[in-house]
Amino acid sequence: MKKKSIIIIVGIVLFIVIAGMLSYIFLIKPAIDEYTKQVKTEALIYGAQYVMYLIGDAVEKCEPVPIQYGNNTINITAVSCLK
Repeated sequence: MKKKSIIIIVGIVLFIVIAGMLSYIFLIKPAIDEYTKQVKTEALIYGAQYVMYLIGDAVEKCEPVPIQYGNNTINITAVSCLK
């Protein structure tokens, strides 16, 4: 009688552990990954908009804005500031 109840308890525990692992693999992890992807995309868009705002603000004040790409640098200035 004792052996049978131990086997049943072990079986239930194994079932719960396997069910938890499967629900994490197929339900929880994909949801977390999708949320992380969405947050990173929103942060990238916000960052790009903020940089464009900073560049526009500096150019509007007739300040040259240096932009580097690789080993090269270009300065952006508003056409209305060139005299």
